[in-house]
Amino acid sequence: MGGQPPTFDDLDTDVDTLKKFTDVIFEDDTENRWHPKVRELLVMMLLLGCDEFVNVLMEDPVRKLVEGVVDGIPLALLFGTTSLFLG
Repeated sequence: MGGQPPTFDDLDTDVDTLKKFTDVIFEDDTENRWHPKVRELLVMMLLLGCDEFVNVLMEDPVRKLVEGVVDGIPLALLFGTTSLFLG
């Protein structure tokens, strides 16, 4: 195993939208303790495993909890399949 870590530049999507998504995830980091490249890497790791992550969230009994938490926000925006982000 090895190689370069995935970056936003590897995606076939609007990188500005993905950067905004990343900013939302790290909005509590007001002191900028997380370097931008570390933020990017963590979001990319989430997206690479996104389908599996969504599957776990949608299993009962967690499903009802998740549906209540994200009510009114499109799941595709929050946990969209990797096909939304990866080419």
